[in-house]
Amino acid sequence: MTKQCGRCGTSNLEDARFCRRCRNSLHDNYFQHNNGYDEQPLHNNRAAEIIETKRAKAEMYRDERHHAWHGFSLNEKIIGVGAIASLIAFVLPWASLGIMSVNGFTASSNNAAYLYLLPITMIASIVLLFVTRGGSNTRQVLMMRWQIVIGSVAATAGLLLLAFINTIGAFLSMMGGLGSIFGGSISAISAGIGIYLFIAGAAAIVIGAFRRQGELLQYQG
Repeated sequence: MTKQCGRCGTSNLEDARFCRRCRNSLHDNYFQHNNGYDEQPLHNNRAAEIIETKRAKAEMYRDERHHAWHGFSLNEKIIGVGAIASLIAFVLPWASLGIMSVNGFTASSNNAAYLYLLPITMIASIVLLFVTRGGSNTRQVLMMRWQIVIGSVAATAGLLLLAFINTIGAFLSMMGGLGSIFGGSISAISAGIGIYLFIAGAAAIVIGAFRRQGELLQYQG
């Protein structure tokens, strides 16, 4: 379903609060008593349109100051939450080495600088969300496809790392640990909560992007 703008007649998504073309408020077809303006019907009166434009912009600005996720659909919020979760996961344990643990940043600092690409992709995902907010449907569909690529690459990398950690752990268990080599400091390796949270966050990006892309394509059709 769509919601038609009372000012310019543009069709908008049902959950939209402002017109994607003229930024008019889509709450109702009447000007409400707000910021000192009297309630009156919405007609083709230029002065009334100017007043409503100012009121709508003031409301939008106020909402954006108080709510960073203002203007995002549910599926876009899923993408954002997934990206943030993956960033948080980077500082949580990715592998447990007996009494020690290694997180993403620690691993990246130890001759694995390529792992820094993982949080960078999550930051790129968040940036894309804000860049495409309020853009045309065609642009949003394109950016959703990029979100799918970002989430898929990150999830695949996370799964490969998880498989690597589990393989090394199984090998150490089979060989009785590396105690004789490392003085008993490392006898087993197991995957930590960080790697699982990273994979889950990346999967959320893919799911949210697919769902949002479906909404946009349905709207275009």
